Amino acid sequence: MKRFFKKRIDTQSSNVQGKFRFLKISFVILLAFTSQLYAAPNASINQQQEIKGTVVGSDNTPLPGVNILVVGTTNGAETDFDGKYTILANKGDVLQFSFVGMQTQTVTVGDSNTINITMQEDTNTLDEIVVVGYGSQKKSDITGAVSTVKAADLVKIPSTNAVEALQGRASGLTVINNGSPGSSPTVRIRGIGTLENNNPVFVVDGITVNDISNLNASDIESVSVLKDASTTAVYGSLGANGVVVIKTKKGKKGKVVFNFNTYLGTQFKPETQNLLNTEQYISYATDMILNADPNATVPAIFSDQTVINTNVDYQDAIFQDGTTNNYELSASGGSEYTSFRLSGAYQKQDGILLNSSLDKYTFRMNSEFSKGRFTFGESLGVTYTEQNPLILAFSVSPLENAIRIAPYLPILNPNNIGGFNELTNDDINTARNPVRTLNREIQKNKRINLLGNMYAKVKIIEGLEYKVNAGINFFDNKFKKTELPFGVAGSLHNQLITRLSYFDARVNTITFQNSLQFKKTLNENHNIEVLALAEQRKRRTTTLSGVGTTDLGIQDLSGGLSGGARSVDYNRIGYLGRINYNYAGKYILAASLRRDGSSRFGANKRWGNFPAFAAGWVISKEGFFNPDGFINNFKLRGSWGLAGNDKSAGDFSFESVLLANFFYGNAPALAVSSLPNPDLQWEETEITNIGIDLG
Repeated sequence: MKRFFKKRIDTQSSNVQGKFRFLKISFVILLAFTSQLYAAPNASINQQQEIKGTVVGSDNTPLPGVNILVVGTTNGAETDFDGKYTILANKGDVLQFSFVGMQTQTVTVGDSNTINITMQEDTNTLDEIVVVGYGSQKKSDITGAVSTVKAADLVKIPSTNAVEALQGRASGLTVINNGSPGSSPTVRIRGIGTLENNNPVFVVDGITVNDISNLNASDIESVSVLKDASTTAVYGSLGANGVVVIKTKKGKKGKVVFNFNTYLGTQFKPETQNLLNTEQYISYATDMILNADPNATVPAIFSDQTVINTNVDYQDAIFQDGTTNNYELSASGGSEYTSFRLSGAYQKQDGILLNSSLDKYTFRMNSEFSKGRFTFGESLGVTYTEQNPLILAFSVSPLENAIRIAPYLPILNPNNIGGFNELTNDDINTARNPVRTLNREIQKNKRINLLGNMYAKVKIIEGLEYKVNAGINFFDNKFKKTELPFGVAGSLHNQLITRLSYFDARVNTITFQNSLQFKKTLNENHNIEVLALAEQRKRRTTTLSGVGTTDLGIQDLSGGLSGGARSVDYNRIGYLGRINYNYAGKYILAASLRRDGSSRFGANKRWGNFPAFAAGWVISKEGFFNPDGFINNFKLRGSWGLAGNDKSAGDFSFESVLLANFFYGNAPALAVSSLPNPDLQWEETEITNIGIDLG
């Protein structure tokens, strides 16, 4: 159970300044950057008055991110996390309030300096623009299975990352939290589609990534969940498990708007399992022993009255109340030709398991320049995290050990190394002391992620646009694990030395995209869109690992050193052709063909083709359709397509694998462990989807 308490902070205390230096640095960057970009758009500012107010939805919930514009000028503002805004305007000016999924409202400035707005949902959302693969479409023209999530819904309930914010927000999308702070939740689109990797692909501002837990929900403008082959086949070898397309927030023309939001969250101990007490446990264990062998000897410890009278609640011992602190600072604005948005955030979370925690720092910058036929822009996000993750003892979680362990075992034993108790062979139980694993096995993960792209667009002629997009996704993950000595010689579980493990993984992915898009309406009714795209993706993964031991009981290595290093390249190239056509918005056709080549397959099967077709009929636009206004939209749609998956094949699985640690007699040698398979091929998912849209 979580309870969140939200408070708007208008002044910074010395405590906040000292603790969150990252926010202070971000604030200085914001001031320096905006001072160069922003110039006052209205020379008559002395005649203006400051208008304040709050914007809420029909359910009286504050709406953050609502765009407010003085009609006829570039003067604008945006509501903060509490739905509040401030803007300069003259008496008689018209303020326009707009937000995705809401009806646009206009209000004329009068004598009052306070204007509060209640926005109503736009029931006619058919003209809403939805982000899909490599582009966008009107919602009314979509023939595939697509769910959208609004920015306002993502921030209604504070969450620790963007994946958690999607939980319960889109049909067919399942998000399962993994408990430990900073751990990426499990995401599934329409269940399990393969025996191997079932993770969907995420696309952030056109760049494909494997995880979005580094994103802040408040930085997201919109989310589209693509669920059928007609929408995912355009991603070829990445689309078999569905696609989540994310567009981050951009700046808006007008004066610079600063927002500072913070919240405090508390996570309480979960309800625990009702387990056997010691007397019940001994009775159950005795029956189990004698049922297996009537002549067996029952452990003498089961008759010890001191043991019988001892009951330890290990579940209560490993859980604690957790807290979350989040601080966000952003600035956005722009002039006639430029727009920008900067944001920085700090998050600290203490988990409900002992010694689990997360510290996360994020910074994001989006900007765009557009004049005439040319547009240039960039998006850059940097995230740094320090995590104390969930510790598994030989792949067993602390909760499982807490449930399995004998309830008569005291947690502490000062006579043992490390001061914790462990079961012996007499206890007929192999569980490990979970309190010991959470205190004597210490792991620290440090991660840095750089995700960004730069793009340029040029309108060659009317309706024809060329775009080039280059992106980078750099990830560096370091972890150090220390397993301190525990137990005594002869006990069931013991470790009389200190073991240190170190692991460093660096993943660098470069993406290049070139596309031509043609949009044209002929004779008012024939709407045509054609896309041709070429994409290349290169990824290099480099890992370094080491393990060592020492008998000093300290975090230093003195012997037993071993390690390894590995570097793997993965390359993919793809070509896409797509055509969308509709006649008067009534009859809709769509077709696409993606051809991908992957380095994970041999020459015989390196390339795969992934076609998709879709059609729709908007019956509500026919002359014979007359539902007396009860139904405004009635559309039949269907699609078929093939989506690919090269994740089931490992890197170079088609090649022979040689074992280096092999001996022929007493001489070192190489041995073949698997034969080459040049016909190893793509995993393909065929999807047929039929649907009805009513609204």
